[in-house]
Amino acid sequence: MSKKSVNIINFVRGCDPREYNSGCDLLGSLKKELILAKEFNFPSTILMCYDALIQKEFIDALKSGAENNEIGIWVEITKPLTDKLGLPWPCEAPWDWHINPSFLLAYSLDERKALMDEYFNCFKEKLGYFPRSVGSWMLDAPTMQYMAQKYEIDAFLVCREQFGVDAYTLWGGYFNGLYYPSKNNMLIPANKKENQINVPVIRMLGIDPSDSYDDSFRKHSIHTWGCRTLEPTWPTAQDPNWVDWYFKNFTENEDLGFSYTQTGQENSFGFDKSYGKGLKLHLEVLTKLQNEGKLTVETMGDTGKWFKNQYTETPATVYSNLDYSEEAHDCQSVWFSSKKYRANLYSFDNKLKIRDINLYDDSYEEYYLKKAYKGLIAKYFAYPVVDGYIWSKDDELSGLYFDKDGVVSKTEKYGETLKAYITFADKTKAEMVFEENGLYITAEEDFSLSLHCDRIKAHQLEDVAFNTARYRQDGHDYSMTAVKGTADSSKDSPLVLKSENRELRVVFSID
Repeated sequence: MSKKSVNIINFVRGCDPREYNSGCDLLGSLKKELILAKEFNFPSTILMCYDALIQKEFIDALKSGAENNEIGIWVEITKPLTDKLGLPWPCEAPWDWHINPSFLLAYSLDERKALMDEYFNCFKEKLGYFPRSVGSWMLDAPTMQYMAQKYEIDAFLVCREQFGVDAYTLWGGYFNGLYYPSKNNMLIPANKKENQINVPVIRMLGIDPSDSYDDSFRKHSIHTWGCRTLEPTWPTAQDPNWVDWYFKNFTENEDLGFSYTQTGQENSFGFDKSYGKGLKLHLEVLTKLQNEGKLTVETMGDTGKWFKNQYTETPATVYSNLDYSEEAHDCQSVWFSSKKYRANLYSFDNKLKIRDINLYDDSYEEYYLKKAYKGLIAKYFAYPVVDGYIWSKDDELSGLYFDKDGVVSKTEKYGETLKAYITFADKTKAEMVFEENGLYITAEEDFSLSLHCDRIKAHQLEDVAFNTARYRQDGHDYSMTAVKGTADSSKDSPLVLKSENRELRVVFSID
């Protein structure tokens, strides 16, 4: 039976000098989160920033109101922490949202270890034990490995997939759920056991499987501003129609044995001002679904411990929506993620395409692996084969488009992987299997797929010859080869895949 795990994760800052958050009751928001979790009898996870840990009022609130909850740490570097270690703080305010100075990436490897040791020691001094759950918008692989070995962490938490939001880009990773990261790159699942950090990473924020990927292009969506996530501050997550749609797909669709999502908010948005209404809505829905046996609400640490007991390497999972809904959604999206690659099959207005393929190479080093980064904005990437967002034009979304309209009629487990069933507008059918190292499509009639993209933005695609599309990123070569059917280019498209005898099989390779 599939395990469908939900975490309620609220992270707590002790200060936030941003003008639009002025007047938010940071301590009061924490207290109301704890009251709400108790009212619904749900365990939640509270992740504490250092500047909240050192304030007695926050610790008193935790001790009096967090009986069934887990307490961990939220890693943002603040002036009280750098002052404790004698490190420079370049800002006037005691907190800042940019990478430098507020994230581990801005410090040397030795400084990162010292910062985390102080974090953990302060936590133990205040609460009597070391935390087992650690979250941040961005972590780095070497510090994660250090924490995993020294402090026996159960789970890490990092930001969802996003491009250019705030100061953080994480693009091309395991789309949703949990994975074991590479020692070389925290966004990339390890392919080999020897390159694996043996603590799972959770992707946060309950990302919408359809719209969150290319939401800035989707002006026709039901909600035209704010993040398409379960963050209860946003209009989407306060809309009962969208919330019901989201959890219907989360609980009813094939996931290959495990799926994950998360609700919760940082206290600096303000419980009364911003997110209390949405969070209560989510807990009401979760109560109903848990009583029906459709999901399990648990702490972040319990999810991580279960995952470590269940999987020794990153499994393949599926995260999708298949239904159309006039009140909430008008498209279909099937995300397949594994330790080798991710791929997205997508249909909007019956235009069927492969919207995204990204490959994983656990030797691909993150930019922040060995030295301090003093920039303001940080980026993590994988190896794109198809990118339906970055490669798009203003008037045309990128993707590998099928040569006729179609929809995804259903998905099902197929051995250890997934099979998607496609119905074309002419009533013919096809099947798509997400294989270990590629994709296999069979159909009742021959078919083709053509890449639509901005050729300048799609600079990773170097050429197509001898049935192979060759790519290069950051000095690394990788490819996609048609071993059944053909791969070529045309005057209208830099990449055209064609079936042969109604079959197309492509395999991915990293040189």
